[in-house]
This record gives sequence, C-alpha cells and structure tokens, in this order.
Amino acid sequence: MQSMYVARMHIGRLPTATRCGSRREIGTLRHAKLGTLSLILGMTAAWGCGTATGPAEMERSADPSGFSQPVDVCRESGGLSPSEITIIGGDQVILPGSSCQKKKKPLVGEALGANGRHVLFVNYEGADIRVGDNALENDMIRDTGFKNQGVVEMDAYDPGNAQRSEAILKIHRQVQKWYADIDVDVVMSRPLSGDYQMTLVGGDKSDVGYGGGVVGISPGDCKNNNETNANFAFSRSLKENPDQVAVTIAHEAGHAYGLGHVQNPKDIMYPSVSVVDGFLGGLAADPGPCGFKNGDYQDSKKVLIENLGTRQGEAPGMANPPQVKLLSPQEGESVGKDLTIAVQSSADRGIDHVTLSVSRVDGGKARGNHPVAELRPPQSSAQVRLSSAGSYQVTATAYDRVGNVSFTSVRVVAATPTCAVPNDCAPGQRCTNNTCVTPAPTPPSPTGMPDDGLRPYGQACDKSSDCKGGICAMTSVGQICTHYCTADRLCAGGLECVDGTCLPQMYSRATPKVGALGGKCTRNQDCATGECSAPSADPKAPRYCTKACDPAVAWACPATMQCASTDGATGNKPRCVMLGAGELGATESGCSVADPSTRSESSGVRLFGGAAAVVLLGLWAATRRRRSGPAL
Repeated sequence: MQSMYVARMHIGRLPTATRCGSRREIGTLRHAKLGTLSLILGMTAAWGCGTATGPAEMERSADPSGFSQPVDVCRESGGLSPSEITIIGGDQVILPGSSCQKKKKPLVGEALGANGRHVLFVNYEGADIRVGDNALENDMIRDTGFKNQGVVEMDAYDPGNAQRSEAILKIHRQVQKWYADIDVDVVMSRPLSGDYQMTLVGGDKSDVGYGGGVVGISPGDCKNNNETNANFAFSRSLKENPDQVAVTIAHEAGHAYGLGHVQNPKDIMYPSVSVVDGFLGGLAADPGPCGFKNGDYQDSKKVLIENLGTRQGEAPGMANPPQVKLLSPQEGESVGKDLTIAVQSSADRGIDHVTLSVSRVDGGKARGNHPVAELRPPQSSAQVRLSSAGSYQVTATAYDRVGNVSFTSVRVVAATPTCAVPNDCAPGQRCTNNTCVTPAPTPPSPTGMPDDGLRPYGQACDKSSDCKGGICAMTSVGQICTHYCTADRLCAGGLECVDGTCLPQMYSRATPKVGALGGKCTRNQDCATGECSAPSADPKAPRYCTKACDPAVAWACPATMQCASTDGATGNKPRCVMLGAGELGATESGCSVADPSTRSESSGVRLFGGAAAVVLLGLWAATRRRRSGPAL
C-alpha cells in the first residue's frame, strides 16, 4: 500500500491522522494551539523503510484491529499516490505496507552534490510540472488523477512583490540556519551536477487539485532512500508570509529526509505552521510512514544526522555573503539572439561557483529560471542562444565555499532572431526570410496517439505543454523540449547530457557507438534509428546508422553529417549523410560540419554555416565545466 500524508490549514483543535484502512480517529493532539495553521505533511509517496526513531524498528501494515503486523517487503520511495484522497480532520495517513533496514550511507560524492553533501534545491522561481516524483525531471504531482492534465504551470514565490529578493534571501538563510548542522547544502538555483531534492515554493494547493488548508506536500521518505524527491510549499496558501514559508520548506524537506510529526510546538516537525526553534524532538503526533506510532519519541535532529550525516566544517551564516554583479547584459538592454552573460563576484570565503539562469518573462512575471551554466573561478562568462523575441530575466547566483549565497537579476529585451542559414537558429527552427521561426506543432492524426502533435525532445518550443515529454527549457542552444540529467539519469530522445541538461547532438565528441547515429552497421536492425546507410560504390567503405532529416530545419543532422537526398531501404529521401575529409565546409542547405581533427571532449569545434554558428560553438565550449578538482 502506498503511504501518503495530506494536511490542511486548521483553526482550533488539531486532530491526529486517521488511517484510511479503518477510517477511525486515533486521537487528538494535546498541544494544538488556537489560531495556528495546520501544516500539511504531504502526500507520502514513500513506501517505507524502517522507523526513524522509537522502539518500533519494523514498518507496519494497516490492520483494523490495531496498528499492524510487521511485514518484510522493502520498496523504494517514489511511487504515485492514489488519485482519490480522503481527508479526515486535519491529516490523513495511509500506513505503508513494507519495512527495510537502514540503507547504507553513500560514499562521499555518490548521489550527492559537488561538495559531498546532500542537496536541497529550494525553487522560488516556479516550474512546469507533470505527474511523478522526481526533482530532476520536474515530475512532482503524485495524484495520478492529473495524468491527463499534462503540464501544470506553478507560479513563482510572490511574483508581484517589489521586495521579493529581500524576502527570498530572508527565507533561504533561515532554512540554511535550521539545517546548518546537517550534511546538506541548501541552494536556490538548480544544480547542473549530482542528485538533489527540490522544494517548489509558490502557487496554491488548488493548482494540483487540493482544497481546504493544504499548505505543502512531501513524500515521507524513510531513511532518505531517494535523493531526488520533490515536494511543495504553497506560498500563496500562506499569503506569501516569509516566516511561515520558511517553516513549511524546512518541514516538508524534513519529511523527505525521514522525519514524522511530533507534538512539540517548538519543533519544525510540529504539524502546524507556528513559531519554532529548530529541529528538536517530541512525542509522535500521529502514526507516520516509518513505523512511527503514538507514544514513540522522535529526536528530530538525531534522525536527520543518522539519515544524512553531520556537516563538516563551517556552516553558512558565519561570514558575509558573496558579492555578485552582472557586467553584461545591463538592465533594460536590447540584445541579440546570442547573449553573452558576464559576471563579477567575490567572497570572504572564496567563490565556489556562480550559476547563470535565464527565464522568459510573460505578463510581467518570470518563471522557470532555467540554469544555462555554472561558472567556476577563473570562469566569468558564458553565452546563451535565445530562440525567440521577447523579454527575459537573467540571474546570477553566487555561492561561496561554505554555502553562503546571494543573487542578482536583470531584465533584457531580445529582438527577433535573424539567420542566413538554418543552423544559425536553435535546433528545430527554420530560417525563413532571414528570420528564425519555430514551426507550429503538427496537428495530431484523428487515428493516431494523443501526443502525435506534440514536439519531440530536442526541438524548439514555446511552452512545455507543446512537448511530448520533459519541459520547454532555456538552454545554451535555445529554448527546446528537454529534461535535466546526471551521469546516472540518461537522456531520452537521442539527446546527450551536457552539464546537467539534455541537448541535441550538434557535434560528436567521440567515435559514435555501434547502433547510434553515425555508428557502424550492416543492416537496419543494427540502428536505433532503424536506418543503415546504403552500400556505396567502394566495397571497403563502412556503412553507418543514419536518419531521415529536413534540410530546411536547423541542426537536423550533427555537424559531422549533412542532410542530403540518398537512396536507402525505405526509398529515396533526405537523410543524414557522413561527410568525408574533403567535404568539410558549408553546404547550401546550411548543415554545419566539423573537422574531426579539431574535436575533443573539452575543446571547441570549428562550425561553419554562418557567423552565429561560430558564436554558438563558443557558447557550448564556454559552458563546459571541470568538476574533477577542488573549486578555486
């Protein structure tokens, strides 16, 4: 059985959770206060795994005659909750039907952030979300009843507040203070390496189908078995109150790190938004997903240390925050499609890195804050391709070596992108009358699949609801349908993971693998694309995997190939054709090519087909980062 928490705002006495199995009220909290907001627990998509504290060491399954009998099946967290949710009183808990031993703590650097610590990404900038439970892919709606809703656009935190930046920093530094002794980096920009938990701050519970007093949702991940949990802190439900938002963020993250509710009103894990002192301890407030039951005592800080470890070295808040300034672009500047972002930063504890992010601005609101580069000393600039006209917000977020953070933003106006050849544009765009144009989605066939008219991975897009999967994100090569990635979470749709974002294979960094585009083959079945090139007049020339292409579409082929008509098993049509050493250069169709002798994992590649393509290459190379050594 899946386990889930849901809670609501509540004035007056706060009833404890009731079990769905028996739907019988278990009791009433003795310490509930009048006038407090009853904090949500969150839908626990966790299937549990051992109790965090207290005498019970086994997870228990619901039983009308009592709390449960132990069971011995252990499953990871991350499943979806039932689509129908019954809320009784203040909270509802469906007890998990599993148990397991405490998981082995990862080695330093394994499934953790760049500093060897777990990462809590607090997202204040809104996101396009889908059904699921994975922070890396913006899948965080656990109610499967939303599966036909497609993409839900969650608002950023308090977007109309003129003092928004100050409020965000106040919230963020308070959350950092509460987690200061725990082996966790609390960040406010999406990491481009490693796994992370994400708390999305903004919007209202009604955005994901809840009513009543719900102010947050989180998986109850016993023993922190999943490093990529996603949860909510609905700031609009909290009237954008910075103090209450900070408590809710820390509370929901606590559930995803293995904590249950306690009756101590000064503990962050008290099931009400109140004035708290930190992670303390107290008697169980309700039966939680980890075998936590009435009468048990939870030492909240101890459980966090057991599940996450103790912070080594200085914590944030002991030194002045970093100084960061955007040198380029300037506020209100008019820019072209190839945007250079340059920063100046310094810190008492030394700069660890600066994350550069870009958002589209619609209706005066910026959402998404998509990361496009992480600069590490001595890097101070990067380039980004903008694929459509409009207003954009550019943000630079600086972190020092111990986690202190500051940020600055400017808004710019981009002109309509111009081009001479297709590859001057973003992947999937067309160069029409010297203007980069994003083609309209193809209307779905009445007899086809529902998503036939949506854009595939790697194609230019205007909004996430146009994409077959993932999100429509700002990237270093333009706004495209993509998703975020790590070395363990590979890219879909033939994309490749470049610094945490799945991007089109615009040029090859190594010899293509057998079966991949450009890789060796002898028959169509050898290729992931389903097409092996036709035999040539030279019997010694190897055959290779190819694909159909459109010569008028930007980056229809990698830079080592050109889009040309050729015979094949499926007839004569445009396909990606390998270029020989004597064929490297611009083609009439605008397919850019690269000299293989100039390619390497970290070096630039000579691109032809327009001056903008050269700039794009510089962009790509500039955003490559080295993570092997200590930060400068």
